[in-house]
This record gives sequence, structure tokens and C-alpha cells, in this order.
Amino acid sequence: MENTGNSYLPTGQEFTALMEQLTVAPYYPLALQYLYPGEDAGVVRSQLMALRSVDEFQDTFMRRFCKYIVDNTIDRLSCDGRDRLRHHPPSVFVSNHRDIVLDALLLQYNHLLLGEKTTFEVVGSNLFEMPMMADMARLNKMVPIGRGGNRREFYQSLSALSAWIRAAVQEGESVWIAQRNGRTKDGRDSTEEAVVKMLAMSGDRNHPETALAALNIVPMSISYEWEPCGVAKARELTLRKQGPYTKAPGEDTQSIISGVLKAKGNVHLAIGKPLNDEIANVAHGDVAEVARLLDVHIREGYRLWPNNYIAADMLAGASRHAGHYSPQQRQAFTAYIDEACAENPMPDFRETLLGIYANPVAAKQTDNQ
Repeated sequence: MENTGNSYLPTGQEFTALMEQLTVAPYYPLALQYLYPGEDAGVVRSQLMALRSVDEFQDTFMRRFCKYIVDNTIDRLSCDGRDRLRHHPPSVFVSNHRDIVLDALLLQYNHLLLGEKTTFEVVGSNLFEMPMMADMARLNKMVPIGRGGNRREFYQSLSALSAWIRAAVQEGESVWIAQRNGRTKDGRDSTEEAVVKMLAMSGDRNHPETALAALNIVPMSISYEWEPCGVAKARELTLRKQGPYTKAPGEDTQSIISGVLKAKGNVHLAIGKPLNDEIANVAHGDVAEVARLLDVHIREGYRLWPNNYIAADMLAGASRHAGHYSPQQRQAFTAYIDEACAENPMPDFRETLLGIYANPVAAKQTDNQ
């Protein structure tokens, strides 16, 4: 990974080759059916092959793709702090992580709607191992972070990523990164200190608070009324309690498809204020304290839905939060839980699935005490 912000962007012949691969991919005809209904496939291919940059690709194909997702799987997409995306300085958006691709994609969509330059996205290298995703990842400014190798190789990978992020910001680019390695599966959003360490390691080692503040870190929160892949997450967590868990072939790909296409109800995005001043005042750049700051701001922006309150009451066998939902909403959520439990008759599954929705309520209450 080269230490220049734009080095990861495919250009020239490489970009053209990626577009050619896109238009012959197995999923391409289906994408045309949904994104370009009634239009001639040859004409659309000519239009796509006429594109010359990732920015042009995102402003045409991906804008349509995002609009399709929002129009067909989301009841309402809201965004607090959206104006902060307008002409914002180069930033590192540190976000909670609930869905493999949607979290960052919906941030990109808001940038596109405002006519602003999209961000790079730091994602797990496993996405690049999926035939369906590898080319699309390169066409959407995704940058891989390695998860394998020995300890030395992993450190070198993190060091290179840290230097790349810092160079990107210095060159006027913004970057999205999750607050943790992998999706939150149990509903408890928390920032891993390793992420903070990685961001700081390419700066002044003697003043990590200055190194972090220079990245213009912005907390971001995303909350889904109906948790993407919630049942699958609960199933995995339940099975992990019973012994070692091995992902089935194609499981990540199925998670991507389910997260994109399944109904999500309302979705809320919250863009916080840059944490430069707060981070600069953290003594010795204490990574635990910086992680705590990010947690507080990310949870602050997280919107609780009726389902969250219903799950908390169902777990407690009470009606403490009844003022936050209607009988009809409780009935619909209960039906969802009952159906999921019937399909997954395992001990602890019900409590695990309810916990995915209930845990954000407990986190909010803890922060407000």
C-alpha cells in the first residue's frame, strides 16, 4: 500500500478493465433490470464504458444503486448533521458498524446528493476475496485492511494503513473506518483501542494526541429500525456459545446481499462534530480515553427505535418503556421474534436476538446517568 491518498484509485487502462469486468459479471444483467428498467442493455453498457473515473462511476451507477436501496428497502432515511458534509475539511469518519457495506455506502450516498466528493472506505480484506465484490470494491474507493499473517506482518500492515490514511487526509481526501474490527453483532457498539492506536502510529509518537487531532476525526452513528442480518447474527452468536464457529462458504456474500436487499424500516445517520479539540486535550493521547470519547459521541448520535424499547421490555418481562411504542408495533416485533425462533430452535437464541435490539437502550441509559 503506497503512502499517497490517491494511489489506490484505479485510473486509465485499469479503470477501463474494471468497467469491462463489471459489464460481464454474472450479477450485471440483474443490476440492469433493477437500476435501468426498460433501457437497452447495449446503450447502458456504452454509457458505462464511456466513464473515465471512479468519481464519474459513483455519480452515475452508484447513485442509482443507492437510490434503489433507499426507495425499495428503507421507509425513511434521515440524517442529523448532514450540513457538516457540505464542503467539510478532509476527515476520518469513525463509525459504528452494523452492516458489511451499507454503513459506509449510505454516507457515500449523502455525499453524492450534496455534490460532494465521496470518502475512501477501510474494509476487511475478505471483501476483496469475494468474486462479486472485488471489482466493485476498487470502483468504490474501498481500501483493504489485512486480518491475517503473523504478528510482525499484521503490525506492518497496520503501520502501512496508518501512513496511508494520514497521507490521504493531508492530500485532501476523507476516509471512513469502523470503530472496531468486524460488525457489531450483539448490539453493543464499542471502539477498539487498536483502531485508535493504528490511527496514531503514523504521527508524532511523542505526542499521539496531536497526531490524532490532525486527522480531523468525526464520529458517525448509523441505526437501523430492523437490524440488517439480525437473525443471522443471533444465530452465529448462539452457535458460538456451543463451540467453535466456522463460516459456511459464501456466508459473507449472503450477508452482503441480505443486508442490501432486506427491508430495514427507518434508518438514521448522525454526523457528529470533529473531535479535534477534545482529542488534543487528552493527556498523552491516552488511547483508552480517546476510545471512550468516540464511544460517547457515537452512542449519543445513535437513534433508538420502538423495536429497541420493545426488546428491552420483553427481556425484562416489563413495560417500563411502553411510552416509546404502540401495541401494534409490539405485536409486529413479537411476530418477528416468534418467527425467527421457530426457524432457529436453539437454547438462548431468543434472548440473544432480543439482546441485539435491547443492548443499545442499556448503553444510552448508562451514558445518561
